[in-house]
Amino acid sequence: MHVKSALNVLLVATIVSVGGSFPLDGQSGQPATFAETLAKAQAGDAKSQCDVAVMYENGAGFPADQEDAAKWFRKAAEQGNSKAQNELGAMYHAGRGVPKDNSEALKWFRLSADQGYVRAQLSLGLMYSQEDGVTRDYTEAAKWYLKAAEQGDADAEHNLGIAYANGYGVTRNLEQAVKWFRKAAEQGNADAEYELGIAYIRGLAVTVDHQEALKWFRRASEQGNGEAQFNLGVAYYIGDGMPKNLIEAYKWMSLSDAQGVARATNALQTISSEMSASEIAEAKQLASTFKPTALPKPSQ
Repeated sequence: MHVKSALNVLLVATIVSVGGSFPLDGQSGQPATFAETLAKAQAGDAKSQCDVAVMYENGAGFPADQEDAAKWFRKAAEQGNSKAQNELGAMYHAGRGVPKDNSEALKWFRLSADQGYVRAQLSLGLMYSQEDGVTRDYTEAAKWYLKAAEQGDADAEHNLGIAYANGYGVTRNLEQAVKWFRKAAEQGNADAEYELGIAYIRGLAVTVDHQEALKWFRRASEQGNGEAQFNLGVAYYIGDGMPKNLIEAYKWMSLSDAQGVARATNALQTISSEMSASEIAEAKQLASTFKPTALPKPSQ
C-alpha cells in the first residue's frame, strides 16, 4: 500500500474563491467589490488581506497575479491568519509567486497547523512521509495526520490508515487501519474505498465479505481509482458476487490499463480472447464515455 495523495494537487486545491471571486461584505450578505475589500486590506484587516490574495490568485475580473497573491497572503500570514499561512506555505512549496523554498513552506505550514488549520496539518504529514524537502520522519507524519484526521479530513484519515496498515510511525494495527479507511471512505475518498475493499476481500480485521468488497471497489472505480477498476474487472470476469459479464469486465480492465496498472494489460488480453468483435467494440465504447465522479472539495 502506498500514500497516493499528491501534495502538489492538495496545495493547488486549497486556493478556493469565496462567493464566486468576492467575499461577502459581512453586513448585507452581498458580495463585496474588489475595491471595498482592498480598502479594508490596506487598512490592515487580516481577513480582507487574505481575501484580496485569493482574488489575485484566481483573477477576480482581471488577470491572475501570483506575486500579488503571495504579497497579500504574506501580510495576512504575518498577522497570524491561519488560512493565509497555509496558502503562503503552498506557494513556497510550489514556487508560485515566490521562489520555491521548502524551508519556508515548512515554516508557514507549521505556523498554520499549530493553530489547527487542517489542510496545513495534512501538508506537514505529506512532507514528512514523502521526504518532500525534509528528512523522512514517519512518526512526525503520523502525528500530523492524526491531528487532521481527528478534524475529519478524509485525506488524512486515509493516510493514517496507511500508517497503521504498514506500521509507519505507529505500531502496526489493522483494526485501526480499517477504522480510518472506513471514515475516509464514507466521505468519498477513492483510495480509502479501495483499501476498504481489499480489507473485505482478504479478511483484514473484518470478516471476509465479497459483496461488501465489491461495493467499495465500485465506488472507488466510479471515481477513477485504477486499482479498484482492476479488481472490479476481475470480479465481472470470474462472476464473483455478480453474474459474469465480459463487456463490463473489459470496460473496467481497459480503464485500469489506461491508468498504467501493469497487470491490467495481460488481464485485458485474457478477457478479450473470450469476446466477439462486437462485444469488444461495445466495451470500448462504454470505456470511452466513462467520466469519473468528482471527489468532495476540502472544507478549508
